[in-house]
Amino acid sequence: MLNEKIDRINKKTMCNSVGHYAWKDALTRAEAAALEHVEGAEGKPILDLGVGAGRTVAPLRQISENYTGMDYVCEMVTECQRKFPDVRFEHGDARDLSRYEDGSFYLVMFSLNGISMVDHQGRMKILKEVYRILAPGGSFLFWLFPKWSG
Repeated sequence: MLNEKIDRINKKTMCNSVGHYAWKDALTRAEAAALEHVEGAEGKPILDLGVGAGRTVAPLRQISENYTGMDYVCEMVTECQRKFPDVRFEHGDARDLSRYEDGSFYLVMFSLNGISMVDHQGRMKILKEVYRILAPGGSFLFWLFPKWSG
């Protein structure tokens, strides 16, 4: 019950924030630095969890055109599809990645506190799912920002 309430609050908040996030179109310094240390992802499948309004799409597609963006807020997915009509975006929840086969992504990224929008049990589900879908030698990038650090 509590998880459902948290999900409703988060989805409503993010739905009302599409315009706020839509103007941001670059990686943070921390994200850019982290991606510099990812090796071997060029041309390999990338999953961008919590893609939001598409801020991370262009930089990740520079690494690989084999890119999928996912968000659990339909309005965020719609905004991404509007901005990047030739890119694959899906509506979904990071706690359930069962649509993807084991080892199907070389890089999975979940930025800007996305993993913190769920409770501990939800984070554990996300981590297990990401581990399952990561290809051998792949990387999972996620971080927690105390505030936006542009």
